[in-house]
Amino acid sequence: MVCDYCDKCQESEQIVNIQVQVPSDFYPGRSSPQDVDDTSVDGTLETPSPVSDIHLSLDLEDSTLLRATRLVHVLEGRGKHLKANSLARDFSAEEATVLINKSHNVEQIDVFISHCWQDHHTPKVFALLIHSNLRAAVCISAIVACISASLCRIGVLPKIRQSDGFAFFPWALLFGSSTFFLILMTWHRVRDRCSFSTQYFLDKFCVHQEDDTLKERGVRSFAAFVAASDRMVLLWSPTYFTRLWCTLEMAAMVKVAGSRGLRMDLIPLQLAKVSIYSWLVQAIIYFMVQANRLADAPIPDFPFVVAVVFVGGYFMAMTLREYARDRKALEQQLSTFSMEEALCSSPRDRRWIERTMKRWFADMDVCNKHIQQGVRAQVMALLGPEAHYATSLACPTFLINVFNEADYVAGQHYDERTSERAAAATGWAAFILIVLPLIYKICFAFAEKRSSRKMEMVVNIALSAFVVLCIGAVFHTCFQWASKGVLEQWTWVVPIALLLMALWLQRASFCFARCSNMGQSKRT
Repeated sequence: MVCDYCDKCQESEQIVNIQVQVPSDFYPGRSSPQDVDDTSVDGTLETPSPVSDIHLSLDLEDSTLLRATRLVHVLEGRGKHLKANSLARDFSAEEATVLINKSHNVEQIDVFISHCWQDHHTPKVFALLIHSNLRAAVCISAIVACISASLCRIGVLPKIRQSDGFAFFPWALLFGSSTFFLILMTWHRVRDRCSFSTQYFLDKFCVHQEDDTLKERGVRSFAAFVAASDRMVLLWSPTYFTRLWCTLEMAAMVKVAGSRGLRMDLIPLQLAKVSIYSWLVQAIIYFMVQANRLADAPIPDFPFVVAVVFVGGYFMAMTLREYARDRKALEQQLSTFSMEEALCSSPRDRRWIERTMKRWFADMDVCNKHIQQGVRAQVMALLGPEAHYATSLACPTFLINVFNEADYVAGQHYDERTSERAAAATGWAAFILIVLPLIYKICFAFAEKRSSRKMEMVVNIALSAFVVLCIGAVFHTCFQWASKGVLEQWTWVVPIALLLMALWLQRASFCFARCSNMGQSKRT
C-alpha cells in the first residue's frame, strides 16, 4: 500500500527533472524583441548578453558574491531584521554597509532561508528556533530531567512529604522544562560561541541593499546561491506564493533540484506559533498543578485546569481553523499560479527579477509551468495530507508530560500497584502525544469560515469545549478507572488503544521520514 506521501514524492521527483529547451534563435534576455524593454535601471540601453548567458548557471560568476550569515544575526533583537516590509524601502550607504557586514564570504551555504517579507517576524523567529534548536532542546532537557529524577530518587535532592504520605517534589519538571525552553531559545548562540555556527543565507544581509550593480548581480546569482546551499528552509504562509521574490527563490530551487537534488524543510508559520505557545501553556499548567499539590491543594485542580485549557483551546481553535483554510487553498493557489500576477513592492526589483526569469526559462509560460507542477508537487509532498500535524511539533508536549511522570517515579509512586499506575501513565502519555494532531483534525473538519464574527466565535467556543471534554474523559478513564483498579481486567486496553491511535494519526510523518531517507540515499 502506497501512501499520499509516496505518490507525491514520486510525482515531485518526475516533475522537477523537466528540462527547459531554449530555441537556437532565442533572443538573449527576452521572449521576443517587443516583449522586453532593453532600458536599464539608469536609463541607458543594455547590450544583449551572449546566448550562453540565458542558461541558468549553477556556478557563480564571482565567488565574492557568495555570502552567508549566522543565526545570531538573523534573530538578534527578537527578530527585528525579519520585521514585515523591512526591505520595502531604500537603504542609505551606511545602513547597507551595516547589513552587508553581518555576512561574510563562504564556500558553501548550510541553510537558505526562504520567506515572505510581508509576514510578521515573531512566527518566523519561532520557526527558525524550531528548525535550528528543537532537537538539541529535546535531547539536553531529557538528560537534565533524567539526572534530576535520579538525584531525587536517591535522596540527594529533597522531597516534600504530602498529607497522604507521598514524598514528592517536581525537580524533573522544573529543571527539564526550564532547560527545554532555555535551549530552544539560545542553542544557536551556544553553537556560535563554540564556533560551530551554521551558515545561513538571508537576502537582507547577503545581497547588497544599496549598490544597484551588486544587487542586480546578486539577483542573477540566486540560482547559484541555492545550488551552493545544502538545505532550504521555507517559512510558509498564505502570502508566500503571491510574492515575486519568493517565486524567484522557488524557481531556482526547482531548477537546482532537477540537476542534483536539494533538501528542503517547509515550516508553516502558523503551526510554529501555535506549537510553541501550546508547549508553554502545557508547562505552566503542570507547574501550577504541582505547586498546588505541594501546598496540600488549597485550590481544586479541576476548575483551574478547565479554565486554562478552555481559554487556550479557544485561541488554538481560531488559529488552526484559519491555517486549515489556508492549507486547503494552497494547492489551488499553486496550480493557478501566474508570474505576471505575483506582487512586488519595488518596480525596479520587478524589472530585475522578470529579466532574470526570462534568462532562466524560454518564456513566462514555461516558468509558470515549473511553479504550477514542480513546486506544487514538492510542497504538497513536504506538507503531507491536508489534515496532518507534524509529529515533530507534537513531541515536546509528550516530553513535558514525561518530565512530570519522572517526578512520580522519583517519589516512589509507582513502587506500589505498578501495573495499574504504569498503564494509566502510558495511556495518558499516548493521548498527550496526539492531542495537538487531534485538535487540528477536528478544526480541519470545521474549518469553513462562517458568515459572521458571532458565528465564528460560537464555533470556536464549541470546539474549545469539545477539547476540554475529550481531555477530561481521557484523564478520568486513565487515572480514575485504570489506576484505581476499576477496570482491573482491562488495565492495558485503554493505553494500547491510545498508542495505536497515535500511530494511526501520525502515520504520514513516519512515511515521510521513510521517503526522505530513501530519497537521501538515492541522491547519495
